[in-house]
Amino acid sequence: EVHAALPSRLRFGPGAKSLILDLRKKGIGPEGAAKLQLPSAGLEELDVDLSRCAIRAVGAAALSFPAGLQRLRLNLQKCDIGPEGAKALTLPTSLARLDLDLSHCLIGPTGAAALQLPRGLTELELSLLRCAIGDRGAKASM
Repeated sequence: EVHAALPSRLRFGPGAKSLILDLRKKGIGPEGAAKLQLPSAGLEELDVDLSRCAIRAVGAAALSFPAGLQRLRLNLQKCDIGPEGAKALTLPTSLARLDLDLSHCLIGPTGAAALQLPRGLTELELSLLRCAIGDRGAKASM
């Protein structure tokens, strides 16, 4: 459960511009991902590691990111999100830089094609290692 890994409420000072949240291998599952409450605005940089947390597609759909976010590093490695989770993942449109790791998530070509990457990106690092996307998915994710 997310409350075992985090205090019941995260507090940020008024000048907080960046946050690193490392929950890898905490097994929070989809319910824990849905309970994550990040600040609704004010952050410019966010680093969230949910690798091996088994959030699945439901958890990926529940993730919510602050408005105005400029840089996001999101590690969902081995989270079993599948193509449905890739399609449901909502990334902030304000992003200039995105580092997204979906390795071992088996999103397939359908999930790769469904990824909604923000249009204003100036930098993108996308890891799809062992996602079974094939040639069709690779072309779609470009």
